[in-house]
Amino acid sequence: MIPFRFLQTSELCFLPCKDTVTSVVDGHRFVYSVIDGDETLIDLDRHSGVILLARTIADEDIRMHQKHLNISVSDGVFTAYSQLIIEIVASTSRRALPRFEQAQYSASVSENGKIGAPIIRIRAREGIPPLKYSFGGNNDLRTWPVAIDKESGKVTSRWVD
Repeated sequence: MIPFRFLQTSELCFLPCKDTVTSVVDGHRFVYSVIDGDETLIDLDRHSGVILLARTIADEDIRMHQKHLNISVSDGVFTAYSQLIIEIVASTSRRALPRFEQAQYSASVSENGKIGAPIIRIRAREGIPPLKYSFGGNNDLRTWPVAIDKESGKVTSRWVD
């Protein structure tokens, strides 16, 4: 059996490799890994070799200009190694991320309060307009006694069955 090899020594978006002997109709299973480097920036799919951005690019990343990662691919018998160089290019139309005007919001609601009554207004600034507001979390939002207007950030009470 002849070991496979990377088609390029450095690939920016996709890590194709060529299995020179053992490929079959369905393709051979490769396992891709990041051996060394900033794994917080990219997410490497272990089976396809597709690389996705894992987080927002920070100012520190832009100052560094490039990220170097050592990667490997294995078929369970042979392993090949390569270096992945990701060039980080600052956008000419870069805008700041949206930021809340307060770090924490707090409000109280009367037990016998009117349904639909305003409770508080959440506000954010910067970002790319129009900003959209929503509640996060894993809970079923239909059971929450409050609602948020996605355009204005106004939080109101609501009827819950």
